[in-house]
Amino acid sequence: MIKMIVILMSLLSSVAVYAGHETGNGGDTHLSRYLLAKQIAEVITRNLTGAKLKEIFPDVDLYNIVNENISSWSKVINGLEFISVNRMLYEDGREKAALNIPHSDQVQISKAYFEKYNLSLEEVIINVIHESGHKVGITDHNKLDRIGSILVDKIYKYFNKSEAWQSYLNLIDSSVQNQFDQRLKAVALEYVMKGDGIYLANALYYIAKGNLRNANLAQLFRYMAIATLKVDAKEFRYSHPDYWKFRQSVIDRFIKELILFSRTITPKQCNSLVKYGMAKLKISGFFYSENMSDFDRLADRLTKTILDETQSVKTRATNFKEQLRQYFFIAL
Repeated sequence: MIKMIVILMSLLSSVAVYAGHETGNGGDTHLSRYLLAKQIAEVITRNLTGAKLKEIFPDVDLYNIVNENISSWSKVINGLEFISVNRMLYEDGREKAALNIPHSDQVQISKAYFEKYNLSLEEVIINVIHESGHKVGITDHNKLDRIGSILVDKIYKYFNKSEAWQSYLNLIDSSVQNQFDQRLKAVALEYVMKGDGIYLANALYYIAKGNLRNANLAQLFRYMAIATLKVDAKEFRYSHPDYWKFRQSVIDRFIKELILFSRTITPKQCNSLVKYGMAKLKISGFFYSENMSDFDRLADRLTKTILDETQSVKTRATNFKEQLRQYFFIAL
């Protein structure tokens, strides 16, 4: 696994994917799955347009419901806070996976229901859309389930066919990945030798937390960073005195390392590395693309920025960072 630059391209998504099996809060799988489903549901609703809505919802009633609420739906999803409970939840005598807490951003989610019915990620996405739908003012349960099912089937499943995007994960040469891994580990150890190891770990943790929008998933990265940087967990809470300036310098440094590393490999290998990171982000819901052609064009554009020897490394790093901010749902 790429250890550090992943914050910029790969590790953010790796953490999200891995957290589907285990999280830093002791392996609370159902909570991590809801958090990942929340990210995906937000991406889906954020990218819906009027023309797309009519295509996806030929049913006039459902179209009108979604169209009236779509402008605020993604913001509501982004603000959701999940309260995990071990017990089964009930409404009108029926078992429920989740219960909406009125007049708040909170939704209770049942670990007992999740384990009893072994909910898939697709089912949890539908559930997130359902509960967030109540918070935007939609009261009809059946219509919310239909809306969620259609969005998952027409958008999530269609545009995230694993066989298509997984193929990009196989493009990267393992030797290239290992070289990049070692380079970034050396950079991390450089921070440690200067006495900034605890500050680096802290900054990377909060970059992860900000992008994942939840401390539970970021906690996994916290443990990974501690293991890599050999930082005492008790000292992890200490941030750099000038945190925001230091954080920006960390991001700039790792983008610079990516650019410098690109000089040691072929353009084709660099393009494969970019596509690898993009595919990781795509599969985890941090990037929205409807077809392979758009995906490939963006990958070529990012690769061109990295390899542009007519520009200084600093200029390339700035341009690359702006492209990441523009096309990916990550905050740098």
